[in-house]
Amino acid sequence: MRFADSFQKPGDRFLRDRYKHYEPEDLIAIAAGKPLEFEPGTEFAYCNTNYFIIGLLIKKVTGRSYRDEIRERVLEPIGLTRTTLPGDDPEIPEPHARGYMRIAGRTEDVTLMNPSEAGCAGEIISTTADLDRFLVALFGGELLGEAEFQQMTTPLPREMIRDLPMGIGYGLGLMKLQNDKNMDLWGHGAGIPGYATFAATTPDLSIRVQLSITLDADFGKEAEQAVIRGVNTAVCF
Repeated sequence: MRFADSFQKPGDRFLRDRYKHYEPEDLIAIAAGKPLEFEPGTEFAYCNTNYFIIGLLIKKVTGRSYRDEIRERVLEPIGLTRTTLPGDDPEIPEPHARGYMRIAGRTEDVTLMNPSEAGCAGEIISTTADLDRFLVALFGGELLGEAEFQQMTTPLPREMIRDLPMGIGYGLGLMKLQNDKNMDLWGHGAGIPGYATFAATTPDLSIRVQLSITLDADFGKEAEQAVIRGVNTAVCF
């Protein structure tokens, strides 16, 4: 059940509503109003709605927002000083690349938007250096215990996966990335109008890649393919 299929789409809707605030409960309700794609537990498809639900669970369990928990548990302990959770703030810390998107046959600058539409599924703004530091901390054992990390990197059976953009296996919030050398490469991709990103590493941290891509393209499959091409160019030499 995905709110993005009917809601988070480019075009006139984006230009009209780019600075609008969205409550996570309202976005979840859009997804909940749709029929199931498959019976729970029988298949897996990547879905941003799940992360919105996790954000509400964090607040229910801790009494604090997911932003506060991420800052205290992740950003501050490992020194991610250039990583922010902007909430409703449409501005991006300088310096930054500008994002573009094709809308009705025109190239539109879509750099600024209220990121509440992405919420805890993708509102974080970071740098390639901070992404690299995060991977080193995660795979180096600074953030999780061994049992938790093993759960995170144990992929679902491949036959369960129906849809996984840019990936061929999925654990808990980490995907195994498709690449031309069949390298054991783990990380996660992201997309928001105007931008596509990916951060990945081999488990031993010997090969790491962080990508930040701006495109003059439709938001969706074109961005996913651009990330896959970028990863292959970076690691499959």
